[in-house]
Amino acid sequence: MFVLAGHATVGTSDGSQCDLQAGSILLLEDTRGKGHLTTIIGDDEVLIVAVQIAEDGPAA
Repeated sequence: MFVLAGHATVGTSDGSQCDLQAGSILLLEDTRGKGHLTTIIGDDEVLIVAVQIAEDGPAA
């Protein structure tokens, strides 16, 4: 996931939190939990690009 604009925090069901700002790059490996809560910080919109990678890895 690439954050292009804005500022947000993401909290997961295990209590972990991640701060996301423009320029952040995040690899989401655990997609089977109970979910997450995204909170936008400030008044600016948040623009994120998500790229799905196959379970067996990227194509060669």
